Amino acid sequence: MKDAETGQPIAGATVSDDGYGPTKPYKSATTDATGTYQFVTWSEEHNVIAQAPGYKAQGQLLKSSLFKEEKEKVLDFALGRQ
Repeated sequence: MKDAETGQPIAGATVSDDGYGPTKPYKSATTDATGTYQFVTWSEEHNVIAQAPGYKAQGQLLKSSLFKEEKEKVLDFALGRQ
């Protein structure tokens, strides 16, 4: 995850399933000092949202291959300031 204007990593941002899943809390992760995050979520198509203080939240559609073995999916976010 990075700042859309400067390209610098955003540490401490939250990335999570956007209301997807049978119960709360939904799956989520916090970015580290390099803006990297990782979490395990459902393979079905759904929205993932990134948010950080001082930035506009941004969502992306997670698409995965249900019938193929896809062990990892990368969603890169570039957040704009509020």
